[in-house]
Amino acid sequence: MEDSNEVLFELAKYVNGWGKINIVERLEPSTQKIKDWLLRHGCQNSIMDEYLACTCARNGELHVALAGGQVDGELFDGATDIIQALLNGGPAEDIDDYEHAAQVISNYIRLAVDMSSTAKHLSVLMSIRDFLEVDEDDEQWKERFSSGWTEELRAEALEACRRLIAQPEWRSVVMKAVESDNSVERYYGIRCARELGLDVWEYLYNMLTEDPTQGSLYYELMKSEDRDRIRKLVHFAETHLPLQDIATGPAEEMGFGPQYAPHRCLDFLLQSLGKHAGVGEELILAGLQSPVIHNRNMALMALEAWELSSWGERIIEVVIRLAEIEPDGSVKERVKSLRLVRGG
Repeated sequence: MEDSNEVLFELAKYVNGWGKINIVERLEPSTQKIKDWLLRHGCQNSIMDEYLACTCARNGELHVALAGGQVDGELFDGATDIIQALLNGGPAEDIDDYEHAAQVISNYIRLAVDMSSTAKHLSVLMSIRDFLEVDEDDEQWKERFSSGWTEELRAEALEACRRLIAQPEWRSVVMKAVESDNSVERYYGIRCARELGLDVWEYLYNMLTEDPTQGSLYYELMKSEDRDRIRKLVHFAETHLPLQDIATGPAEEMGFGPQYAPHRCLDFLLQSLGKHAGVGEELILAGLQSPVIHNRNMALMALEAWELSSWGERIIEVVIRLAEIEPDGSVKERVKSLRLVRGG
């Protein structure tokens, strides 16, 4: 096609997932319009933004776009996504593969003084701070000092970043994000609250009581080191999740689809129960008898971390039974190994 690049550009605006990744990688930044789109919308994807971050930064010329005195809000938000993905690292090129990293990060911090206003912006500033705070004797920083970074530039960027993060008005911004109905905004709010030392556990727990199938809330709440809080959450889950409907017997289900929302909630609970021996017996039992393979694996992982004295008779009986009827070969071997280790 004579206008193949324009066709790809039009397609890129409407596709997601691997389709978007393949198209953006082939898209030639032949016009300013395409470059502008790459920086504002090219990176965001249903599959990891990391796949396209470096491509969009390079082909959209992010270092040039951020070098001016002012930028529009859409560009600043797009740069936020790109920089976060580059800092996350992998599976594609990351911040250390991007030749303009020093310039882009410095200019982003400069622009953030007037433009940062959301928990997402704060979260990226925290990620930048963590990146800059790595011990300068680290081998990675020795390499960075020979590829665009200088000790002075790093120190100035770090100090500016710390000043921004320390501003007291962030607390109200973060709490508003935690209270948001938007799951993405809430995610960034929770992340920032933890960094700022804000205790939002009870608030998140109250949100969970309104809808007990919010898996992301179980994930966040189970991060607590307070055993009483963990017991409170586990008791809530045991009384509000349909454990009898989950424990229908082992099968080879993958657990995809809305009908498996309770199973995914159970996963988030089980994956952290290894640190809390003896807590959550009903959850363990449901996990061992779930048709979803991952549920059974998570339940076994918890038991692997528990002493046998914490198991209880019902758990022992179910494990023995599971060793006989487990349909998945890898899970069956895990059960047998678990029984062997425990002297079963």
